[in-house]
Amino acid sequence: MAETYSTRQAREITDVSQRCLDYWEECGIIRASGRIAKSGTDEGGRGPARRYTYDDLLKVRVVKKLRETGLSLQRIGKALKALKRRNPNSEPLNEILMSDGRRFYRRRLDGTIEDLLADGQLVFAAIVLDRMEDEIRARISKVTASRFRPVKETVGDRRRRA
Repeated sequence: MAETYSTRQAREITDVSQRCLDYWEECGIIRASGRIAKSGTDEGGRGPARRYTYDDLLKVRVVKKLRETGLSLQRIGKALKALKRRNPNSEPLNEILMSDGRRFYRRRLDGTIEDLLADGQLVFAAIVLDRMEDEIRARISKVTASRFRPVKETVGDRRRRA
C-alpha cells in the first residue's frame, strides 16, 4: 500500500487550512483516497480518519494554486465536472491546467488549449519552444552530418565582405 499522510500532515505539507480541506471535500473538489478507522489517532473529530496519498496532496496544491489565481471554488468545481464528463476515466487534476483568474483552461494532447468554462471551446494552439528548439537542433545535426559540410572561408571571401 502506498504511503499515506494524516490530515495534520496534509495541512502542513500543502499549506491549506483544515477548514479548506473539509470544505473542498464537502464540495467534492478533493477527496482523501485513504480512510482508516479511528483508534488512538491525533486527529479528533468523528468517523474514519482521512488519509492523503501523494497524488491527493498534489491535487490539493493544484486547487490551492487555482484559487490563488482568483478562480472561485464554484468555477473550479464546474470545470472539473466538465472534464470528468468528457473523459470519465481520467483524473482532471492530473492534466495541464491554466487559469487567468477568470477562465479555466486545459492543454489537450493535440497541443490546443480548451476553455473548460465555455463548453470546451478551443481557444488557441500552444507552441512549446523547448521542443521546437530540440527538433531544430536535431534536424540541423542530421542535415549537416549527412549532406553538408561547413565551407571554409577563403581569403578572397573575407576581402569581398570588408
